[in-house]
Amino acid sequence: MQSLLMAAKNSNDIGKVGNEYTRGNPSWTMDSIGLVMDVFFEDPRYKLLCSDLKFTASSIYNRAAREVSTNQIGKLTAMTEDQLKALKRVAAVEQDHVSDLQKAKRQLAILSAKD
Repeated sequence: MQSLLMAAKNSNDIGKVGNEYTRGNPSWTMDSIGLVMDVFFEDPRYKLLCSDLKFTASSIYNRAAREVSTNQIGKLTAMTEDQLKALKRVAAVEQDHVSDLQKAKRQLAILSAKD
């Protein structure tokens, strides 16, 4: 256990994980777990532990994703026809904006390449 703690202490990236976690940034949670596991994965003594942790983290993430999906499906099912039509219009506008953004990125890349 002592060597496990020393590996964590000596890793430069572990500080990033702690900082993001204490700020409560949930989008970093899976990345943080992966980073911590990668640090310890190099030590053969911890391969089984890392395997179990990866499986557990994946299971938790999968469960959360299913709950969100179920909730979103429930919201769509409860919408009226007018609300669905409005959502379709909003989705079309959003798709146009994404297309325009991609086009602008391509043009910017072309201009950057010319410099």
